[in-house]
Amino acid sequence: MLLPMKWLFPLLLILAFEAHAALRWELPAEAWNRPRGGEMVTHLAAVRQAVERWMERPGARLLIRHPGGEEGQLWAEELRDWLVALGVPGNRLELQAGLAEADRMVLSLEAPPAQRTPTPSSREATTIQ
Repeated sequence: MLLPMKWLFPLLLILAFEAHAALRWELPAEAWNRPRGGEMVTHLAAVRQAVERWMERPGARLLIRHPGGEEGQLWAEELRDWLVALGVPGNRLELQAGLAEADRMVLSLEAPPAQRTPTPSSREATTIQ
């Protein structure tokens, strides 16, 4: 059964929203504000799911969006340090301050930069005659 065209656009929007939501995880302050250790960090659903999806995407970066200010910065730096200690390369992590909500951090994935195709130099270029 084919869907009428009037349903196509809303369906595409829903699918796009779900795909975006699947690449965004919230880490509430309540989950973080307990004694921490490597095992506890790996049991946080948001962290575990974000790292699992990150591992499926070679070259992707894991963004840690956090509240501004000293407390938010320290919170994000500690999470980054734990992720590095657990094997995530530091150059694949990025901290972004300015999250409006002060009671959470948001983890998300950023696609790897598009690989540029090198252009041949004038010496390498050949002309067809």
